[in-house]
Amino acid sequence: MTETTLLLQYYYQNYSQLCLKSNSERSYIETPEFLALGAKIIGIIGIPSNFFAYYILIFHTPKSMIHLKLCLLNLKFWTLMIDLIYAVFLIPYVFYPIFAMGYIGIFSQYFRIPSEIQFYLAMCCYGGIASAGILIFENRQHHMIPKGYKFRIQNPVFRIMLVFSNYLLGMFVMLVAIWLRSDSDNLKYKFLKLNPCPDPLYFTTYTFAVDSNRNEFSICIAIVLSLVFLQYSFFITHCIWYIYSEEAARYSRSTRKMQKMFLFASFSQLAIFMTVFVIPLGIFAFILTTGYRNQGLLNICNLIIPTIGMNTTIGLVVMYKPYRDFLIRKLKDRRTNCGMVNSPSAFTKSVVF
Repeated sequence: MTETTLLLQYYYQNYSQLCLKSNSERSYIETPEFLALGAKIIGIIGIPSNFFAYYILIFHTPKSMIHLKLCLLNLKFWTLMIDLIYAVFLIPYVFYPIFAMGYIGIFSQYFRIPSEIQFYLAMCCYGGIASAGILIFENRQHHMIPKGYKFRIQNPVFRIMLVFSNYLLGMFVMLVAIWLRSDSDNLKYKFLKLNPCPDPLYFTTYTFAVDSNRNEFSICIAIVLSLVFLQYSFFITHCIWYIYSEEAARYSRSTRKMQKMFLFASFSQLAIFMTVFVIPLGIFAFILTTGYRNQGLLNICNLIIPTIGMNTTIGLVVMYKPYRDFLIRKLKDRRTNCGMVNSPSAFTKSVVF
């Protein structure tokens, strides 16, 4: 008897009897319906913010920031992809305490795309967002530190290779998952020993399981995180060291102030990325490794991640003065126009009096 048959047999014969009470006691916040509703609301609010960021980056970036423009556009592209994945296309519902995800987005509901393909698509976007953050700090270091200086990448080909290699590094988890690929239904049937009463979504073809107990998988994640952390640490440390070095002291006060402003703005983007993306993923890892059971917390984490586009757009406007000035000017113009519309015209006054 195949694992698929055993899985369905368990669902039709045992699930209704074993899980009737637990399912009735489950709160709404733990259900896929809550996740789907929350994702739609966040998507309606957050996804348009990415296009507003595209607009100000393309049409209102000053010449002094032209070297940063492509990096920020690249970052916004990947934040848009993450928003779309978590709020529209995939909407992954993570089961505890195992590495299995059920997809309830439009790719499952309307396009019937296999869950395994959706899982790999998400891994590709993780690679993109990881490389985008490193690119911002490498770009900051490249334009802050003079040519010929030690540890500065001089050749543009090497810079492109660094970006591409970091993207592949982020995708490395996906490649290892493919290498360690095993029958998903077999894993799902075995995982029922850990969680005998998952949501009924677990038994559909839209749920994909990965064997996270393999040592190779844990080692892969540790290597990826270590290499990403080392690159962030190197570029950040080198920039800070140069700003306060004797050579940088020769620059004018306004130049040093601008350098510090750009670096601080880059830190804000990193802080947003860590808060709304890395921390929720860290909570996922904690639950998977410790077996701590809190499906509601997993759903909330899944709703925090698609706010990355909205939060990075807010950070872009708040931390970079040209974009902040543009938004303030537009709001003032709108307020002025509204005041002119609401004020009585001279003709109206003559008629009244």
